[in-house]
Amino acid sequence: MKKILLPVVITALFIFGACNSRRPAQTETGAENNELPDGAAIPFTRATHYFVRNDFREGQLEDSRITTKARFDSIFGTAATMGRDGQPTPIDFTKQDVIAVIDSVSDNAVSYENLSLRKDGGYLALSYDLTKGAKQSFSTRPFLLLVIDKKYKQTVIPVIKK
Repeated sequence: MKKILLPVVITALFIFGACNSRRPAQTETGAENNELPDGAAIPFTRATHYFVRNDFREGQLEDSRITTKARFDSIFGTAATMGRDGQPTPIDFTKQDVIAVIDSVSDNAVSYENLSLRKDGGYLALSYDLTKGAKQSFSTRPFLLLVIDKKYKQTVIPVIKK
């Protein structure tokens, strides 16, 4: 009985040990450098609870990509509101960039719909529908903010679909 028990226990330990062993996690080394195929969708988050500062001047935003907090804060302020979802979207400029589209001051309600960010050659094409709504009793500066990962380094080209 003891002669049979010892080999069974040793075999069981080897089997359990093999089941618990893990391979090193496979990482995508150089994923930032891999070429994305044309038309590949780029993930983004729409930033909310911000506003364009009153001292913003037309033409101040030469490039739609904002890469630093200092540059972002020179153009935008936070607009926190009461409630559970009232905090501005967090942005970590060490890992993320912001894509901004800022339109002229308007007294019409303006919305950005059907957003799409795709790789197009050496660029990122941001396409959207710009919908002008009813006239308002006040003026605003319509804008769109998207947060993307820094690994997508291509130049952004905004494209209005309609």
